[in-house]
Order: sequence, then C-alpha cells, then structure tokens
Amino acid sequence: MSRFIQVAVAAGSLCGLFATPASANEMMLHDKFSSIDTNNDGKLSRDEFRAHARQHYGKLDSNGDGFVTLTELNAGDDRKGKGMSMSDLLRKFDSNGDSQLTQAEYLSGKMRLFDDWDTDKNGTLIEPEFDGGMVTMK
Repeated sequence: MSRFIQVAVAAGSLCGLFATPASANEMMLHDKFSSIDTNNDGKLSRDEFRAHARQHYGKLDSNGDGFVTLTELNAGDDRKGKGMSMSDLLRKFDSNGDSQLTQAEYLSGKMRLFDDWDTDKNGTLIEPEFDGGMVTMK
C-alpha cells in the first residue's frame, strides 16, 4: 500500500473517532418525518401532513368518544417535554373552549402549525422546517 493511501486511511479513521452521532431527539424527528413522507420525496405535502394528523387523532382518542382531552393528549405526547405543553396546545386548538378537541379542531390546529412551519411558504415542509416546528411547537 502506498504511503499516501496509508495516510488517507488513517486520517479517515481518525475523522470517524471524532464524528458526533445524531442525538436521540434528532433521530426521533428524522424517523417521524420519514414516516409522514409517504411518497419518499424528502418533503411533506399538506395532504401527507393532514393524513398523518388524522391518523394521530385516532390514536389520541383512546376511548373512541370523538373527543381528545388533556389526559389523552398527555398520554400521546412523544416529544419528551420539548416545545409547547399539551395544555397550551389544547388551548390553542380548542376553538369552542370546551377543553376537548374534536377531530375538526385538531386537524385545523395541525394545519395552522403546518402553515407556520412552512417558512418559505411553498406549500411543503422540508425536514429542517419540520424539525424546527416540532422542537419549538409554538
């Protein structure tokens, strides 16, 4: 093996030692983004986001009564305490003030988040927009 190749291999190995692995939070966000991106084009359309929100609402409504309460929101919160509290989310999404969310209220609230997170206003979310929105969830 030539001296140049030996040095290149050694340098590459050293770089690997100092590389920082993605945090658990970054991996969770990437996995969530990928699961919503059903056509695997690297961006989330409004339809993909809405379909995921509809599916997620079904999981949140654990007793199947057609309403999601704060208790159900807290039980379904997988964000590990990041961003907006579930009580703040309930207040933000609950358009009639009855302290529970219908599917229509939840979907409307989620689509407002989509519009807020779409920083370049092109109608899609790329992963950095999604990640930023999920982390701050404001």
